[in-house]
Amino acid sequence: MKYRNHNGAPGSLTKKGYSNPTTFIKNVSRLSAPSNDSQNGTRLGDNLELVQQIRNSVTIKTGEFEALTRIFTGQKMYVDTRDISLAPHLMLDGVWEEPLTKLLLNQLHTDSVLLDVGANFGYFGLIAATKIRTGSIHFFEPNPTLAHYIRKTISINGLGSRGRINEIAIGSESGNLVLHVPREFFGSGSVRSIRYEDDSLERLNGSDTFNVKQSSIDSYVAAEKIQKVDFIKIDIEGFEDQAYQGMLKTIGDNPGITVFLEFTPSGYKDPKKFFEQLMNDFPNRKAITKTGESINLSSYEELISLVDGYAMLYLH
Repeated sequence: MKYRNHNGAPGSLTKKGYSNPTTFIKNVSRLSAPSNDSQNGTRLGDNLELVQQIRNSVTIKTGEFEALTRIFTGQKMYVDTRDISLAPHLMLDGVWEEPLTKLLLNQLHTDSVLLDVGANFGYFGLIAATKIRTGSIHFFEPNPTLAHYIRKTISINGLGSRGRINEIAIGSESGNLVLHVPREFFGSGSVRSIRYEDDSLERLNGSDTFNVKQSSIDSYVAAEKIQKVDFIKIDIEGFEDQAYQGMLKTIGDNPGITVFLEFTPSGYKDPKKFFEQLMNDFPNRKAITKTGESINLSSYEELISLVDGYAMLYLH
């Protein structure tokens, strides 16, 4: 990574006076102070954030396929190095889906209760713990490999009193399902048959199946006697429509709830009907683009014009 020193000449982090990343960050921070040149201040602020990520992003190998990485918050995460979907981003960049990351952190409070449905390696639930102190974080991940890493991550970050891992699939009712997991795309596991626009992904190394238990959010909330739910993030590879039917009471009982939902039209039997249900349940519906822009939605046709395989919805 390059920077410009005080006289404008290019340099590197190993130049005299900047061998310590913390020292470099302090100097960038000083340069990023408000000035008459707002554009320059914004650029320097972005540089500061990037340098902070680079400083925090550190990875060490702790097992044959296991690595311990540090993300941009300074928290530690366990990942599986065989995964080529999410793990490389966490290990090298220390951040995932930056626009969604920022929006999530801005929504949370110290007493928030978050349900992370389709937790993957636990990234979103983990960063939520930087804001949630007296509330709770509930991870739902049926893939036993991923659930194993989340347990270790919760332990190493001291989140035992705030974080709970549930190794179950979320659907419309209780029962048993078969989970299909591509061997190199751990987070793409689905209770539906694996379908790719380009099936070469699955051909890379095949897939595994697991018999998993299923529950609904409404049943879970009742069983755990959870008094309020502030936030639900749900990303379960085309099964969101079924899972949503099992959380209608929770949605109705918490009028101030916020939901992040990955909407995948190709995965639903009737995507238009599902979106119209979401429109009826939430007065505010937005699509979050990859650049972080929030676009208001008033019709299914507007949503489809933005879909590139899927769209992340912000409902509140």
